[in-house]
Amino acid sequence: MPPPLMQKDEVITKLIATFRRWGYDGATLSRLSEATGLVKASLYHYFPKGKQDMARAVLDTVHLQFQEQVIQPMQQAEASRESLEAFAQNLIDFYMEGNASCLLEVFTLGSAREIFAESVKGSLEKLKDCLADFLEKSGYDPETAAVKARRGVIAVQGALVTHRGLGEDAFFGEAMKDLPDLLMPRDP
Repeated sequence: MPPPLMQKDEVITKLIATFRRWGYDGATLSRLSEATGLVKASLYHYFPKGKQDMARAVLDTVHLQFQEQVIQPMQQAEASRESLEAFAQNLIDFYMEGNASCLLEVFTLGSAREIFAESVKGSLEKLKDCLADFLEKSGYDPETAAVKARRGVIAVQGALVTHRGLGEDAFFGEAMKDLPDLLMPRDP
């Protein structure tokens, strides 16, 4: 009798790490099979449409995790500097202090760009809109809130890339600690 297959969420967790490391084009079926410990036929059992199905499941899972760990707490928070500091800490935790690459970035490269463009755009817009709504609740006019929110998204994504590019372990955390000052400067 064959051994029981692992739960789909366990498989997806292993796929997330592989896509983060290799990107969409570099995450070959062989690498995905090796990472999960499943033969290719077993992967197709979970994901009948192959790698694109796997990548979609990975994006959906990470999107849900980001929603629960970062977006929802911000949406429910009172409009205060302390809430922005908690938001920054949630980002540090979610991205494992900058050591977990952002899958949105990974899925903008190579052939993944065409396939996942709308999903990536939607996720980035959700973050931008969340920040803009928060800043409006804080008293900023809609136009200023929108500009600051765009800068906030750029700061997060740029810090992730720079953290990995420079190889400086503290870079992302430091940048996120500065994020509240960027979005809601302290009174002089």
